[in-house]
Amino acid sequence: MAEDKKAEGKYEGASLNNLLIYTFRTNPLIERVRVVYPELFIFGKLKADLVVFKNKLIKEKPKLILGFAIGKTSQFEKIAVNRFNEKKIVRDGAESFELFIPDNAFKSSIKPTGSFCNWTIYQLANFIAENKLDCKLIFVHVEEKDYLNLLELIKKF
Repeated sequence: MAEDKKAEGKYEGASLNNLLIYTFRTNPLIERVRVVYPELFIFGKLKADLVVFKNKLIKEKPKLILGFAIGKTSQFEKIAVNRFNEKKIVRDGAESFELFIPDNAFKSSIKPTGSFCNWTIYQLANFIAENKLDCKLIFVHVEEKDYLNLLELIKKF
């Protein structure tokens, strides 16, 4: 994943069977997304749920992971950075990981998020790199009014 020189474009070969989608327990879109993707993984207790999700990655070997959260604007995150609350997330981890950005109507972020979203994205990107998993990682912040665009994005996979 960190070796990707260009992480934008179409992703061929994924299907709902090769896709894992996650969000956070505070997301008001959970039930709307479950209509399209019933297996939606919900992060509630971040550290405990991260262990469960990592085990799911090893077991299911998805080709694509899509994380999403509510945002002030609808945009894809370009990178996950090794920073949270002014500290490194992983002591000897890479400074950042480039994320996959599919062809879509959403724009890309100008700067990385510093929230729990980034913490989770970075942890997953680092895990994918350490375990040499053949998996792309996408994260998108979505305005609630744009949730239909998110559903269309999911259906493309």
